[in-house]
Amino acid sequence: MTTIAQINTREDFYRRVNELPEEGFSLIKQYLDDMLPHITSSHIPNAETQEAMIELSSGKGEKITIEQIMAELNAGD
Repeated sequence: MTTIAQINTREDFYRRVNELPEEGFSLIKQYLDDMLPHITSSHIPNAETQEAMIELSSGKGEKITIEQIMAELNAGD
């Protein structure tokens, strides 16, 4: 059952999204498109992972290969 507080939060969210300029709306839509599979799954990424996903989807962040990860993991052997 949806509470009054949840309804108010959703209405506030809808209002704020409707007030966004097109660029802001596009960013919110991209975020939702990227996050929806995770939100609707049984596992929701933590805040740090969500932040990294947003950073990477906006073209920022360091991209590394599996080979680099494996080399770092095996460096102590």
